[in-house]
Amino acid sequence: MILIGSGDSADVYQIGHGRVLKLFNDNEYFTREYEACKYIGDMTPFAPQVFDKVYVDNRDGYEMQELIGELLIDVIDDSDELEYYGELMGQSHEMLHNWDTSSLELPHLKERLRIYIAQLSHISDDIKTWGISIIDGLEDDRSLLHGDYMPYNLMYLDDKLTAMDWSDAMLGPKEADIARTIYFIIDPNEYEDAKYTLKSNKFIKAYLSGYYGNEIPVSIIHQWLIINAILELDKFIVSRISNNFTQRLSDFIQNNQKEMGSDYLFE
Repeated sequence: MILIGSGDSADVYQIGHGRVLKLFNDNEYFTREYEACKYIGDMTPFAPQVFDKVYVDNRDGYEMQELIGELLIDVIDDSDELEYYGELMGQSHEMLHNWDTSSLELPHLKERLRIYIAQLSHISDDIKTWGISIIDGLEDDRSLLHGDYMPYNLMYLDDKLTAMDWSDAMLGPKEADIARTIYFIIDPNEYEDAKYTLKSNKFIKAYLSGYYGNEIPVSIIHQWLIINAILELDKFIVSRISNNFTQRLSDFIQNNQKEMGSDYLFE
């Protein structure tokens, strides 16, 4: 086995015959990811095929199809064509969202979010109630949502993108997935030196242009960004992370609670 990738939750090894092996550090996370990724790989053309479960060196894991290409985050950081790759990502995301989901059985995002927000431990009750009211006021949908459609989860080859890590796959409004992508582009806490993070506004505009063209539903995306901010701020507080960005999230939430649309995370 040849180690080709390593992260907090798992390591990925090349094992030959067009397959890789993913071994996990957390058994609970492994079960959720295996089931979700195998289902999406079997039911759609947007993910690598997932094969058998394995148990190697006292770790749970699974074999999956080896994707040929480069991670988009590496392609972007080695290129001066930031806008091109932003547009490509938007076009690819739109194609995913337009997939016929009539045969898919996945959790529904809005139902899950109401539960998640109600259970947040470090967010005030009035903000949680306000957040749930925002969700209730937004239209539902059955688009296929990735949940983390970002350059570090996208394999690039010949101007095409394939998404990996479908552990958060759900059905719901496409703007919720778009807002989550925008949020992670802005958030500097994990990939602060990535080119798309350093030039986040430029990359976001290219991504939205690739997805929508000129008719961008800014108000709807903005409301979904508020939901993301509430969820992520609670995680930061639990992890005892306090910095300029966490303060920015807190201000963004409070300002919009006072007057919706009065504050933006990006311009």
